[in-house]
Formats: sequence, structure tokens, C-alpha cells
Amino acid sequence: MKREHARPGFAEDPVEHHRVGVNIEIQQELYFFDPVERATESTVARTEGARMDLGRHLKELQRLVGALKKLHATKKPLSDDHLAEALAEAIAAARLLNLSELLATLEQQARDVAGRIDSAVEHRRENLLKSARARDMPHKRFGDFDRVGPFKVSYKGKKTRLELGSELALEFEEVDGVKVFERIQQQLEALEKEPLARDELFRTIRDALRIARDRGKDRDGWVPVRSLYVYVALLRNLQFDDFVKRPTARSFREYSTAQFVYDLARFGRRDWSCGDETLRAETPNMATVSAGKAMTLPSLEEVGKLGLQFARVRVEKAGTGGTERNPSKAR
Repeated sequence: MKREHARPGFAEDPVEHHRVGVNIEIQQELYFFDPVERATESTVARTEGARMDLGRHLKELQRLVGALKKLHATKKPLSDDHLAEALAEAIAAARLLNLSELLATLEQQARDVAGRIDSAVEHRRENLLKSARARDMPHKRFGDFDRVGPFKVSYKGKKTRLELGSELALEFEEVDGVKVFERIQQQLEALEKEPLARDELFRTIRDALRIARDRGKDRDGWVPVRSLYVYVALLRNLQFDDFVKRPTARSFREYSTAQFVYDLARFGRRDWSCGDETLRAETPNMATVSAGKAMTLPSLEEVGKLGLQFARVRVEKAGTGGTERNPSKAR
């Protein structure tokens, strides 16, 4: 968080000047919510008292630091007379400092802030789900996250995180649940703008698998799904003339992993075949999932569930035998 430094015109005394600056920083940390999420008057009163306590503790700390510097930052050893004076000053400053009281003050402030953050998140979630309900968008509340449409929505302070299956779609700062819902709608519209021609997507996946096998990225014809994604993203760009003519980062059109799993989910909504060929996948084990090597698709039908999990994939002709599992049957 950007903090405002103390401005000219406060106190001339360096200790008082620093104290005022610290109080401003503390105030900014405690009041970072929009008006709808600010504390009650009683909370504000407690915060004012806590800031005064912190100011006193700060003076005591600065007095102790100054005394310790006299003992430590010397070019030559102090005489015993000067050393005795410096030690007496340091001892007196240390006795004034009440660390247990300071700790209690900080812990109380931490509890107050955590309570306000929880209250703010709760308010945001309620407004988000009300907005989804008003627009007839499927939604479901869970313990510490929500599902709205195909997205998992989670919260941390002012941040809201949208995920599609295993992939991050968007993370942004917004404290208003109605506006969070608007961002969800915009993100869904952006995903839907990507046209889904089933035969074209299937052809791209098949070509990507062939390239991956040619480069030795397969095992017995199976290609890791994250390797497949890389080649699909590249092949998609080969259809654009500007990229083919000048293949630079500027002409490369981004194809996110979130869009990839969303397109796979849209493709498999009906079935996993195209003509006489079928996309088949292996479901991952826990080690593969933990290592981030698998991908989970969003569920486009049931808002309370995850979609299918892919570890490795391949395309096979109809009637080809094998022990692999069809994604439409995987769980």
C-alpha cells in the first residue's frame, strides 16, 4: 500500500515529527476501506486510543534506541565515567519500555482490523450473490469462496480472484460486490467472444499433439496437457497474417490457460469426438495435481462441482482399443 509521508509544517521536533508521520501511516492502514466498509464509531474510538498508545510506545522506543546508540556507535571505547552514564541512561530507557503492553496493543489492533476485513468481505459476498440471483446466473456459496457461473470466486482483503477450473482467469481489487459481479460478466463475455468451431479446435489439438510427439514430448503417444496447451497457443497464432509475416511478441495474440480450459469444456459439453476421431485423456494422480502438471476444466453444467481433470491426452481413431479413459467418462 502506498503510504503518505509526513509533510512540511507538522512538528519541528524530530521525534514529534516522526511520531505524527507514523500515526498517519497507522491511520491509513486502519482506514483503507470504502465508506460502506468503514468501522463503527466505537471502533474508531478504540483505534484513536490505540494510536495514542502507539505514540507513547514510539517515544519510549526512540529513547531506548538513542541510549543504545551511545553505547554502540563509538569510534573508540568510552571512559568508565562516560560508560557508566550511558549505561544508566539505557537502563532507565529499557525500564520505561513495556513490551508486553505494546504487544497487547498491537494484537488488539490486529484483531480489530481482521474483524473489519472479514465484515467487508462478507458484505461483498452478499452483494455479489444478490446480483447473480437477480440476473439468474447460477451461483452457490461455500465456506470461504463462492461459485458464480463457471468461476470460483475467492477473496483476500480488497482482492477478488476468479478461477476457471485450475487456472487463474483474473485477479483485481474491488470492494463492491455489485461491481465484482460486473467484472465477472465482462470476463465471461470475453471468454465467449473466442469463437468455438469444434472441427477447427479439434484439428488444432490434433496438430499440436503431432508436433509435441515429433519433439519427443510424449510417452507412448500421450502428451502432457500443459505441453499441449503451449503448442495450441502457437498454432492458433499461425492463422493470423500479421504474426506469420512478423512473428514478434507484439503480433502474438495471447491465449490464456483459462481460455484453453474453457474452450475444452465447451468442446466436451456435447461429446469428445470429431468425425471418426476422439480426444482421450488420462486423469491425474494426486502427485501430478500437486506438481501443477494437470489441468482441471470448469464445469459448465453444475455450478457446485469441478469439471474434468486432464493429465495427458491423445487423439485416436474410432474403435481403437486401449486402457486410457475418455474424458467424458473420467471423474
